[in-house]
Amino acid sequence: MSRLKGARARLRAWLRRGAVERELDEELRWHLEMETEKYLRQGLAPEEARRRARLAFGSIERCREEHRDVRGMRQPERLWNDLRYAARGLARSKGFTLAAVLTLALGIGANAAAFGVVDALLYRPPAGVGDPDSLYRLRLSPLPPDPDVQQSWRAAWATYPEFAALRDRTRPLAEVAAYSMSTVIYGQGTEARELRALAVSDNYFTTLQADPGLGRFWSPGDEISELELGRFWSLGDAIAAGPVVVVGHDFWRRELGADPDVIGRTILASAVTLTIVGVAPAHFKGVDLDAVDLFLPINTTTGVTSREQLEARNSYWLWMVARPEPGVLPEAVATRATEVLAELVREYPGPLDSEPGQVDLIPVTDRFAGVDRISVGPTSPVPVWILGVTAVVLLIACANVSNLLLARGAGRRRELAIRAAIGASRGRIVQLLLTESLVLAALGGGAGLLLSLSSARLLRLFDLPPLDPLIDTRVLGFSLTVAMATSVLIGLLPAARLSRANVETELKAATPRATYDRSRLRAALTVAQVALSIMLLVNAGLFVRSLRNVTAIDEGFDFDRLLVVSTGFQRGTPPERVRAAQEAGIEVLRAIPGVVSAALARDAPYGRPGMQRLANESWGLPPEAIVAAVYLRVGPEYFRTLGLPLRAGRVLDRGDRAESEPVMVINETLAGMLGGENSALDRCIPQRDGCTRIVGVVADARFGDPLEEPLPATYYPLAQERVSTSSRAVLLVRTAVPPSEIAAPIRRDLMEGEPALQLVEVQSVAELLRPKLGPWRMATGIFTLFGGVAFLLATIGLYSVIAYLVAARRPEMGIRIALGASGARIRALVLAEGVRLVVTGSALGLALAFGASRLLEHRMYGVQATDPLTYTVVAILMATAALAASFISAERASRVDPNVALRSD
Repeated sequence: MSRLKGARARLRAWLRRGAVERELDEELRWHLEMETEKYLRQGLAPEEARRRARLAFGSIERCREEHRDVRGMRQPERLWNDLRYAARGLARSKGFTLAAVLTLALGIGANAAAFGVVDALLYRPPAGVGDPDSLYRLRLSPLPPDPDVQQSWRAAWATYPEFAALRDRTRPLAEVAAYSMSTVIYGQGTEARELRALAVSDNYFTTLQADPGLGRFWSPGDEISELELGRFWSLGDAIAAGPVVVVGHDFWRRELGADPDVIGRTILASAVTLTIVGVAPAHFKGVDLDAVDLFLPINTTTGVTSREQLEARNSYWLWMVARPEPGVLPEAVATRATEVLAELVREYPGPLDSEPGQVDLIPVTDRFAGVDRISVGPTSPVPVWILGVTAVVLLIACANVSNLLLARGAGRRRELAIRAAIGASRGRIVQLLLTESLVLAALGGGAGLLLSLSSARLLRLFDLPPLDPLIDTRVLGFSLTVAMATSVLIGLLPAARLSRANVETELKAATPRATYDRSRLRAALTVAQVALSIMLLVNAGLFVRSLRNVTAIDEGFDFDRLLVVSTGFQRGTPPERVRAAQEAGIEVLRAIPGVVSAALARDAPYGRPGMQRLANESWGLPPEAIVAAVYLRVGPEYFRTLGLPLRAGRVLDRGDRAESEPVMVINETLAGMLGGENSALDRCIPQRDGCTRIVGVVADARFGDPLEEPLPATYYPLAQERVSTSSRAVLLVRTAVPPSEIAAPIRRDLMEGEPALQLVEVQSVAELLRPKLGPWRMATGIFTLFGGVAFLLATIGLYSVIAYLVAARRPEMGIRIALGASGARIRALVLAEGVRLVVTGSALGLALAFGASRLLEHRMYGVQATDPLTYTVVAILMATAALAASFISAERASRVDPNVALRSD
């Protein structure tokens, strides 16, 4: 109980210091009055009685201090006084304070932003999802692994029948939900644009245990019935009630003005009237990172056009999540789900794989399973690189500020010696100095957080998904921890060094000036800054060269001023009308000034081209060969529009119609497998629809990954394709003018000629290639950005050290000049000091860079970790910066007036 009372008394003394001090004064006054009263009763005069009472009572101030010690008030009071003293001192040294705060702001702000990115991408649980630790992704994979390229997608997607079976047959053990990312067309005319829509099963929100921000989520009764589904997809027919939709929180604020009465309103998307029944909570994106504008019932997604396609057993388009029932292990759910797949294989042996698949459950909190597009190499996510690089920048910033504190502390030696002489212990002096570094770290941390708030724009440079919010309580806690650790890092070494000052020597000094001290500690900190910045700059240079090598790869076709025009039609438009409108659009495009040629194709370059496994017997391939070829349907002028050279035979032209002989063109790689161009030409390949003749061979091209060797490719006439629900195509356009000048005329002219056309999207092939180069762009941007910051900090640190050296040795320089030393001799003396530091730091930095680049070498392209050009350029850059930083101080030293310098001494 006494301990509890003591704790309460100390807490009250901290929180109500003024009241406790008043109570103490009253108590001391009462004791003094009682002592005075005693002497008055002995017959002493009042004045003498008060004097005797004060002598008997002792020092009142000592009593106050003892009381404060008992109540635990001494340390908070000391800390408060130290904080005030540090704030006043920093306010007087505005230049030093500004430099230190800005340096720390760069280091702490970069680390706060980096932690926010890494946390949001890899560790932060999905926003709005209840109990995310018990929610899992279902991943299906075939057994044994199928060499067919198309089947490799099974690890990610499932068919609707597979989902329905897993949902119904595993329900006693877990709830299984499905979703698929799609797009819808929002708006009309030239203002139309695509929105991201998530098609989800009716139990999706309940499985995620999500609560709506407004309204409600839908229930199974909101699903469109089988009869309505047939009517829904008919041309020009809109269901009176309309399917329901839950709008995303950002969409609600951006497009609907955050109207609280939005429930029951309708919006038009892809020519379909959707009734809003709810608004998703803020930041809710499901279990993935991509922002979602609309949440639709699964049978109203744009990817489903008929009941038959919804029930197709060879259409893989769904992701699945599962939440096991309380007490059920994920392994039990995976085992039961694998059994369900085996049951489906037995029930439907034809359409499904010949072997059953296996199901794995992966926690949705395991973000490493979903960041492939932001990785370089198979196992290293780029966000982890960001955190590592920014940590190096923070170390450089700490070394820089420590150097500044050491230089500033050299001028405070006399002050600290006086404090020690009047009784301040070494620990007390260290506390005072650490308090000053704490104030600097707090100011730098606050400025760094403001800097990190604006860093979200930089994420666009790294092609990262939208991360909202980037700064949250976890990031704030991390920033506070970093600021506290930084205060210790920047203050401990200067405090330990300055607290060891010789009191007698410092008090004998005639003036409180800074004396020259060849500090190994300051030199070591400067060398560390130079070394770490060189390490980052070398890796930046290696990745810059990697990116240059990647962009210089010969893709096999000319994509300069090559555009891809994607079209979106009203839902339910017959495929025949879509194809006719697209063919008419080709003629419209060719009539636009600035268009050189135009052609239709089923797939755009760097999209997701179709793949087919070539039948060995039909193609005359060795029986043991497994050949998967790119499958492309193209229209006339395709090869001219892409700039693909013809090697032999002819290209596809307008004469290749549906009623003519089936033909194809192959690439050089496939022709080589068939014995060469002469052997391949005119060969007729037996296929499902008959015999298809090879009429031409064209050059190889990379249509998927720009770094992979060209795959075998087959090109079939688009006109000989059976028009089906999936027979949509893109329009390829080669222009003689920049894309920005012709995009608007393309949209306008195409939409004027076809009423059913809702959306025209124009992209350059360079834009489609950009995501493929994302890993190298991100790595280049990360190391270049933070390497530049590190280089700047190291240069500033070197300049501050040399400037301090010159200021401290000013009397020495005056003596040298008075004895006849020339300005050139003085400059050489100062420059030699800077060169010594930079040479040492460069040697250490190049060694560190070699070790770091060896770890990252397998993620570079066309460049070695020991690339001499990169190392040489970085070394020259650092040497130039060092000479420039040193020369300013050297020039100042050479102009020292001997009379003024000696008089000041």
